[in-house]
Amino acid sequence: MTFDGAFSKVRTLVATRESSSDLIELVRELCRRAARPVGDVEIRGALALTSARDETALRKLAKLAATRPPALPLGPFAWLDVARGIDPAVAAAREMGGYYALLAERDALAALLQAREPAPAALLPAREPTPAAPPGKGGAGPERREAVLVQPKPAVPVPSPAVGKPRPPGASSRAAPVASAKTQRAAKSRAPKQEDDKVETPAARKRRQELLKPEPVAAPPVPRAQQEARAQHLLGLFAYHRDAPLVARALGLGMAELERELDSLKLRRKAFRLVRGIDSDLPAATAIAGASSGPSVRRRARPAAGAAKPASTESAPVLLKAALKAVGPRRSALAARLELSVPDLLARLRDDGLERDFADAERNLLRDLYVHNRGSTKGVAKELGASESELRALIAERSLAREIEGLRERYRRQARQDIKWPRDRIEQVLRERVYLEDLGVWEELHREVDVRAKLLWKDVRKKPDGLELLQKTLRITPADARELRRMLDLR
Repeated sequence: MTFDGAFSKVRTLVATRESSSDLIELVRELCRRAARPVGDVEIRGALALTSARDETALRKLAKLAATRPPALPLGPFAWLDVARGIDPAVAAAREMGGYYALLAERDALAALLQAREPAPAALLPAREPTPAAPPGKGGAGPERREAVLVQPKPAVPVPSPAVGKPRPPGASSRAAPVASAKTQRAAKSRAPKQEDDKVETPAARKRRQELLKPEPVAAPPVPRAQQEARAQHLLGLFAYHRDAPLVARALGLGMAELERELDSLKLRRKAFRLVRGIDSDLPAATAIAGASSGPSVRRRARPAAGAAKPASTESAPVLLKAALKAVGPRRSALAARLELSVPDLLARLRDDGLERDFADAERNLLRDLYVHNRGSTKGVAKELGASESELRALIAERSLAREIEGLRERYRRQARQDIKWPRDRIEQVLRERVYLEDLGVWEELHREVDVRAKLLWKDVRKKPDGLELLQKTLRITPADARELRRMLDLR
């Protein structure tokens, strides 16, 4: 977007400083070289608000840009920005986008609005024509005439200060102007100040509200017994809820009302002590007078001193802990020791609060068993006395599936990499088939031994001592050579 139209002559409305003709000619020449010819009106509008420092910088810039302007196009406002330190490319972009034209229009509109804005009514005092008094009789001349506020005309006749009675409307007197002036001054002195009525300080407003506030009516006295019952009720609620907002909600009151009632009953400190205290701080329960007791209970005879105490339910947790300490977290063995099923054992642990400890101990046991058996699921299941399916269900129940699988993958990598060819690899395939099948790598390792051994057997099978040569080449025992030949079906 470019700006090619004629510059509006509105900047001159805010011009406050006259520029010299040589500076105007200098700016016109700079604008012509920068491909932005302008007129004197626009130049004067741009130079109107410049300072002496700006003019000096502009003259220095004109000497530097005498041969070639720093950017194109540049108008008078753009040249002033460049002289003030703005990048010439930025000033040229502002010139092309119409930025300076918008600034000039904004300043002009602000000046027009300020010129047309009427003065406030409070600043323009109304004037009333006063009769001219002849000079020499104490009257004010034209040079000492003061502004008098316009007073509304009274609806009733103004009493005359001389007679004290209403003057008829048709009556006339030479002292009428004087009487009217005296009456106005007296009425002005007797009238209250309207400004004081309108402006009210906070202290005065607070005092007025206190005076208008009705006095509180004293409540009738509450009987002593009713106050004690109410106090016991509030203390019981505080002991039960242990929270003041919950007590207020139970009573259907606000916190301010509850605190006011506690202060009236002198229970505030005692009630909030119950909120912050513990169970041992609670008062002992007392029987309510007149309340019926519970159902009758048959008295039981006390056992003899030497008689054995019958087994009670209180010894069950002790027995469970002793069995858990002896057997460990092995659920099958623990259930067999206590003569319970596994679900009943878990329910007993949950009822006695031992479920979390048993779960943590069982997880640690599973980790240790998998490390001891080098990731073999069959070995772990055999030690736990459970089937492989039950072991998998247990691992899923204890959320150890991902951890156990990572442990087994570590042992798979060891089975592939840590064994050297040929003797160790062949012994591994011949003697650890069950373990490798459990890890799932036996097929891979068997294929590796099969390919390499058959290539060597192909070279020595036609010789009479071919098996002996294969044994020496693979550096294995005669028994392992015969087993390898049978397993690989070497002919």
